[in-house]
Amino acid sequence: MCNNHNILTIAFLCMIWVTSCVSVSNALLYWRFSYTVHIMNGMPDNGKPLKIKCWSNQDDLGHHTLWKGQEFKFDFSLHWVWKTKFDCDFHWGSKSLKNIRVFSNAIGFDHCYFTGHCYWKATPNGIHLSDNSRDWALWYKW
Repeated sequence: MCNNHNILTIAFLCMIWVTSCVSVSNALLYWRFSYTVHIMNGMPDNGKPLKIKCWSNQDDLGHHTLWKGQEFKFDFSLHWVWKTKFDCDFHWGSKSLKNIRVFSNAIGFDHCYFTGHCYWKATPNGIHLSDNSRDWALWYKW
C-alpha cells in the first residue's frame, strides 16, 4: 500500500509541475522582455546640438551629442527582480530637463509594449513620446 501511495503522490506532483510549466510558457508568449529606447534630435537646425546623458541603476550609458536628425538608441531586457528604469538628462542650448524617466516598467507596458520600442524626440517645445515614431505626444515641456 505504501508503494502505491508514494507512486500516486509522485504522479500528482509531476502533474502539478507539468501544468505549472505549461501555464508559465503560455504566459511568456504574451509578455515582452526586451525593449529599445530611441532618443532623437528633432530640432529644426544644427544651431545647437541636443546633449543627453542616460543611466539606470546598473548601467551608465554616458554622454551623447546629437545633431539634427541623429539618434541615440539602446537595447535592454527587463530585470526579473528589480524594476527596470532608465533616466536621461536633456540639454539644448540654455534649456535643460533633468532626470527624465525614458523607461520604466510602467512606461514600457503602457506606451511601448506592442512594438518593443520607445521613441523620444526632443523638439523646441519639449520632449515627445511615441511607440511608432509617427504619432507623438508631448510629455515634458522645456
